[in-house]
Amino acid sequence: MNGGAVRRGARIAVACALVATSVPARVYWLRGERSHGATSAGQPGWNRAYSARLRINDGAADLEVLGVSLPAPEAERTLLEAYRAMGADAWAMHGTAIGWGIAVDGHRIVRWLMFSLGAPRECVVVRLTQSREEFLASARPPRGDPMPALPPAPAVDTTLWVADETSRAAVQLGRSALPVSAVARRLTDDLVQAGWQPATPLGPDAPPLLFRRGRELCAVLASPREEGGSTVVRLHKVLGAAERP
Repeated sequence: MNGGAVRRGARIAVACALVATSVPARVYWLRGERSHGATSAGQPGWNRAYSARLRINDGAADLEVLGVSLPAPEAERTLLEAYRAMGADAWAMHGTAIGWGIAVDGHRIVRWLMFSLGAPRECVVVRLTQSREEFLASARPPRGDPMPALPPAPAVDTTLWVADETSRAAVQLGRSALPVSAVARRLTDDLVQAGWQPATPLGPDAPPLLFRRGRELCAVLASPREEGGSTVVRLHKVLGAAERP
């Protein structure tokens, strides 16, 4: 499989699925190389492109991005067969370019997204593995302020927070009763007062989307909700020594 295609697919998949803290010992075995049967990384045609420990709301998860040398429908069937052979209940659906699936057994819940790369025998699988306890914790809104590196957002109710310590990135999704212009301006003012500098132009009708403070980046996006108010996304990223914005 083309390495560049896998890396590009991995970056896209991680961005779509974004997404580290200690996990109880009872789920350590989930990280075993053979815990996914014939679809484990290192099995013929299944190559790991990226892996990370995530925190999703108040639950931990293992993220794995795999470059697979199979047509997407065949990879989907292989995943289903592997988990069913291990005694799990498994379901999946696949469209023209994207598929998804879930496998549930007595100990864990495995979810995956699948992206076709346009080549006949190449696809990317993004796999998320959690214990049942961690899955339930992830399904609840996070407690407290999940983004301590950013100013508090009192106008925003957080519905989803995902952090990846491997890439030193976190994303926050929330709702606000304020209209887009008001919530964007409030978040902008709070960031500027905390020492963040706009990296895109300031304008009365177009608040900046990107901010920088030292080696930190923050992106803010607000969009209208059909029922009123706004949907808000905040992304925080710490750049590594070799990274540039």
